[in-house]
Order: sequence, then C-alpha cells, then structure tokens
Amino acid sequence: MTLTYVFYSQSALTADTEVMVRVAYAENIALLAETALRFLEIVQLNSVPEAGASDAMPQDNNQYKVCV
Repeated sequence: MTLTYVFYSQSALTADTEVMVRVAYAENIALLAETALRFLEIVQLNSVPEAGASDAMPQDNNQYKVCV
C-alpha cells in the first residue's frame, strides 16, 4: 500500500456531511503526515548501501517501534 493510496482514500473525509468526521480528520492529518515522513526516512536510510557493501539488496533485520 502506498502513501498515495492512503491519502487518496481519505480524501472523501474532507467532504463528509458529518462535522465530527471532518473535525477528527483535521485533528489527526498532521500526525498521519509526520508518521508517513518518519516511515519514508527509515526506508530511505535503509536503502543506502554501506561503504564496501556488495550490490545485493540490503537485508533489514531491524525492528522498529512506531509510536502514534
């Protein structure tokens, strides 16, 4: 699932007829964006090969704790 899909699927929330739905979305969109940014940074950091490493795909053996 890509971030584009996640944000696209939420676009209907901005036009929802219920005010509370729009309020909840507005209160949480910044947190969702920050979480997406952290995810992107982790992915990019793990895709950078280390000096002297082979051209093989890097193995990710780390476990990440994402706090929301």
